[in-house]
Amino acid sequence: MVDLKEKQRIRIRIVGMDCYSCSLLLDRTLKRVKGVERVWVNYVLDTVFVEFDPSIISENDILQMIKKKTGYDAFIHH
Repeated sequence: MVDLKEKQRIRIRIVGMDCYSCSLLLDRTLKRVKGVERVWVNYVLDTVFVEFDPSIISENDILQMIKKKTGYDAFIHH
């Protein structure tokens, strides 16, 4: 059976992420969040791509989770 759940992708700018260890922290933190399906972290570009189920978690919830769990400021990158 095909999974028809709508998924959403966002690009998030992370302020202060400047090393590989920082990217691992973000990767591990976000992958544990219910509703987050996939995470791609690029510390060189200070960017995280997140694929998630918006019926479970919102963009704002993801941004708040990043701040709360890692201390980094995060903004949707358009």
